[in-house]
Amino acid sequence: MSKIIDRDAIISSYRETGSIRRTAQQCNAHIDTVRRCLITAGLYTNERVERVAALREQGLTISQIAAELGCSELTVVNNSPYPPEIKNATNRYCLNCGKPFYSLKGQALYCSDCSSDARAKTTVRERVCADCGAKFMGWPRSKRCPDCQAEAKLKYDREHKQKGSARKLGSVDICAYCGKEYTVEAGSQKYCKACAAEATRQNILAHKKEYNAKNQKRLKGIAKAKQEIIKEPTKKE
Repeated sequence: MSKIIDRDAIISSYRETGSIRRTAQQCNAHIDTVRRCLITAGLYTNERVERVAALREQGLTISQIAAELGCSELTVVNNSPYPPEIKNATNRYCLNCGKPFYSLKGQALYCSDCSSDARAKTTVRERVCADCGAKFMGWPRSKRCPDCQAEAKLKYDREHKQKGSARKLGSVDICAYCGKEYTVEAGSQKYCKACAAEATRQNILAHKKEYNAKNQKRLKGIAKAKQEIIKEPTKKE
């Protein structure tokens, strides 16, 4: 969520419509945002909201409440009133237009109006097609222009269909993690059932370490920039 929350408009709309869904549509807000605003204003309640409020008064954390109620932490958050410190919801400033906005996780750099354009400007650039040599606007991993990409996909699908599957379902293969035999249940399966979870976890950790090592300098720069933009920009006289 990366936009200013107009609580007065939400409350006014809800009093007119009496419907959370209609209020969300009229105010262009997420239905969970509307619900939390109404809970904070004391205009909406149900059994779960009351139980969450009671457990919060006992000093339980969001994780502890989720475990107690058998639901996700997000469900607990969506059924809780907004904390007093974020009641006004204007704790960040857009790098593009300077407009104040509220970011739930505190990681957004742009408001909702500017985020799509800002992301496109930093990633969508003029590139050269690897097949025909024509110039086109593409994303970092784009190698072909739209016409050549469509033709290449048709060619790949045709060849893939003609080749058929490398391994038949039900055949026996060797686990890439423990070296034991297992029965093939999916075309891309590499591990037996006993090793699949641990092997996947190890692969993710290895990938993260490699990525962090290659991009350490860039990640530090991003972290520094995020710390700087939290402060209110100086106003020009």
